[in-house]
Amino acid sequence: MAGFGAAKKMQEDREEELPPVSTPTKAKAKKEIDPFADLRAELGLLHQQQPKSTLFALIAGHENTGKTAIVLDAYRRYLEGDGK
Repeated sequence: MAGFGAAKKMQEDREEELPPVSTPTKAKAKKEIDPFADLRAELGLLHQQQPKSTLFALIAGHENTGKTAIVLDAYRRYLEGDGK
């Protein structure tokens, strides 16, 4: 390279060779497609069918004492309707 002056001259020569820039056009409007429409419908369905209350329980105990089995048995009985 010969220096800044030569680089400037090369840049001007390139600008002269470039075709004129066309005017920008507006982007075509896309159809409004909601990718989350199915999820919104499912969420609405869940809000209609969910129970209106929540139950939190603390089950404490040592390992292998049947905590999970007791909870699952109580839940099964609750669903079947014979739990008290």
